Amino acid sequence: MKTTIKPILITFLLFSSTLIFADDANPADPGGDPGIAPINDCIVPMLILGVLVGFQIIKLRLKETSIKK
Repeated sequence: MKTTIKPILITFLLFSSTLIFADDANPADPGGDPGIAPINDCIVPMLILGVLVGFQIIKLRLKETSIKK
């Protein structure tokens, strides 16, 4: 049951947002430059946070394996 819920949930979350679908009001007009994506504003803090979380997870797993021995 658990293995069927995950793909259904992921599919629902992907298609629940209408922003992922193309919405071109005038297909003859190619449009302009979309500019910079908002992810560029906070890429450095996200990378630092990812590295810190990764180290915490590794440290926790090493601590758990040393307790089991």
